[in-house]
Amino acid sequence: MILFTPTEQPDNRPIGGGLYETRLPIRYEWQDKAARFRLVVPPGFVNDGASVPRLLWTLAGLTQDGEIRAAAILHDFIYHHKGDPAAMEGWFVGAFDQWVVCNKPITRPEGDTLFRLYALKFGLSPYRARLAWLGVRAAGWWAWKRNDAKRKLVKRIDADLAAASASE
Repeated sequence: MILFTPTEQPDNRPIGGGLYETRLPIRYEWQDKAARFRLVVPPGFVNDGASVPRLLWTLAGLTQDGEIRAAAILHDFIYHHKGDPAAMEGWFVGAFDQWVVCNKPITRPEGDTLFRLYALKFGLSPYRARLAWLGVRAAGWWAWKRNDAKRKLVKRIDADLAAASASE
């Protein structure tokens, strides 16, 4: 698999409650065999910085807003939509200026592989990327099955309420 974009870590700002929000659209492009894919994560996408068990964050020396950020946002976006092409408006197949909507789902193993490859692309050592990947492979089923949208909304409302009461 060949990774093309992004070429720098995306802007992902903390919004409270352990959540982050993308500020700009993030375009991921990669090639797998003969097909080239593009997935655009929209601005305002709320993410938690990866579904890696926190123990592995510590063992691998990772932080949510560090080297793993680009990989984590893509992974969270795929998990949030459970790889469903109908839910991911920015999911395309093609090349250069000729892109068409992609109807191929992204499976959980494919999402986890993209996570590991993008972690390596952005400077994680093979050892640390493998630890993070093992974490999402071992525990990611739980995140894949839960209702992520509802959970993130509740956490965001809680964070907004806490910020509002702190400013009073």
